[in-house]
Amino acid sequence: MDILNPFGQQASGNKTYDFDDYFDYKDFSEPEIDEQHSLAVIVPFRNAHAELGRFLSHMHTFLRAQNISHVFYIVEQDDSLRFNRGSLINVGFLEAQRDRQSDYFVMHDIDILPLNPRLSYRFDGCAKGPLHLASPSLHPHYSKIDFIGAVLLMTNEQYLKVNGMSNVFWGWGREDEELRIRLRIAGIKIFRPSGVNSTKADSFLHIHNEATRKRDRLIIGDQYKARYRLDTVTGLNTTKYKLLEKVTKELNGVPYAHVRVQLDCNHRATPWCQRQ
Repeated sequence: MDILNPFGQQASGNKTYDFDDYFDYKDFSEPEIDEQHSLAVIVPFRNAHAELGRFLSHMHTFLRAQNISHVFYIVEQDDSLRFNRGSLINVGFLEAQRDRQSDYFVMHDIDILPLNPRLSYRFDGCAKGPLHLASPSLHPHYSKIDFIGAVLLMTNEQYLKVNGMSNVFWGWGREDEELRIRLRIAGIKIFRPSGVNSTKADSFLHIHNEATRKRDRLIIGDQYKARYRLDTVTGLNTTKYKLLEKVTKELNGVPYAHVRVQLDCNHRATPWCQRQ
């Protein structure tokens, strides 16, 4: 099977989108060899072993085709707590910082694969602001105008400026929307790709199987109220975790850093971190 799948019907690159004023669009030129920058691909992970091999093979080929130096961080949550995507991305960023191999990163869900080679993961795409590659006009399922999840490219400096992601979002959803507010308050504009000549149907492949890996949509206690508040307390500098393992592994010929952790929960502040 070809990893870079050919397109079906292509869409015009001249569409006009009415997004909020903190969004902008960016055109891409043909990729050139980037010898100055290195990308950390940070993947929050739990019980997605069926997708892991496919993701690594696809992304390694895709990024090599764009001449991008890259390293994968598969950050696995191995505890009894509910899944916390924001905390795992913080962990991956901190561990990548310790390794000092990368100057920018992409937070990347494991179940979405780019198909269009014009979706650039190069440093220049996010140099002026985070680049939301899986934009509402390109993501196969999500169409909300303020959606910035799934695939977001950022420089290390941008992430540090907003103190990373909130640690209070246990279960599925909302952590990316809170990050959007942090970026807006910090005056950091979010960019989105244009001129890629593909649509929601052929820009990304979504490989999540809801039947075998259900999302945790449970709302417990005051969790609903917390989901719609700006978190001014937690972030990158308050991320607590126990590092169980950090080793280099290889799957399908692709090396990756396996970072296995137990997250810490403040049960007084977020009692919904554990199913009751």
